[in-house]
This record gives sequence, C-alpha cells and structure tokens, in this order.
Amino acid sequence: MDFNWVYTFTLLSHQDFWLATWTVIQLSVLVWVVGIVLGFVLALGKQSRFKAVAWSSDTYIWFFRSLPLLVLLVFVYNLPQIFPSSSVLLASPFMAGLIAMILSEAAYIAEIHRGGLSSIHKGQIEAGKALGLKYSGIQRLIVMPQAFRVALPALGNEYVSIVKLTSLVQ
Repeated sequence: MDFNWVYTFTLLSHQDFWLATWTVIQLSVLVWVVGIVLGFVLALGKQSRFKAVAWSSDTYIWFFRSLPLLVLLVFVYNLPQIFPSSSVLLASPFMAGLIAMILSEAAYIAEIHRGGLSSIHKGQIEAGKALGLKYSGIQRLIVMPQAFRVALPALGNEYVSIVKLTSLVQ
C-alpha cells in the first residue's frame, strides 16, 4: 500500500480545509483560556471554607465531568427550542459548541488546578501571612504562580484533548 502524496497535497489547496483548521484553532484556544480561568475559580471554590460555595463547586465539577460532551453539545445546541430567547446567543453552532465545551472543560481543568493548589505547602501561605500579605495577595503572589507551574504540564495535555474534542462541534 502506497501513501498518496498527491491527494494529501491537494487537500492543502482547499479553502474548506483551512477554514476548518481556523475554526479548530479559535475554538480550542477560547475553550482552553476561558476554561483555565473558570476552572481556577471552581478549584478555589471547592477549597472554600464556606460550605455552600464548596458544595456548589463540587457539584458542578461532579455533574459536568459525568456528563458526556456530545450530550451537552446536543442539549446546548437545541436549547433555543425550549427557550426561544436564547437563540440570540446560540444561533451559530460555533457559539453553542463554545459554551458547551467551556461548561465541560472548566470542570476538568478545575481538577487540574485543585491538584496544583493542593501541592503548595502550607508553609508558603504562613510565610505570606508573616510578611503581612492579605489573602488576595498571598493567592496572587505566592500560591497562584506555584500552583500554575505545577499544573502547566497537565493543562497542556488538556489542550490537546480539547483540540481532539472540537471534532464534535459542527
């Protein structure tokens, strides 16, 4: 069996191929960036000392990690049939796919961030308190950079998964 190089190179000349590639790039980068931000908020919420915040974050993460992405995509895409006012936002398959993937991936990324946050030694937080930093300063200057460094390889792997999952959209 020979590989057909001519056919492969003719694919590169099709405009549809490049439009699909651009759509995958846009969708995957948007999902990854927004998912990182929302996932970090969910991870902080899951570790909150307020039980309602911790419970709601934990429930969100559990629910969206349990729900298959294809089911979520179909539901979000068909949501305007139930709520016609949502058709303004969900008019295109790209927006429906973006919202569904963000909902799903934020839960997965939250678990990655939770692992990064739990890897920070309590002595780091105590050192920040000894320096007189407030909670937000400790999080911003000490905890977040270290947790992000620990979580970065897993976040890179999650980006690859997101690129693969974009095939379910459109």
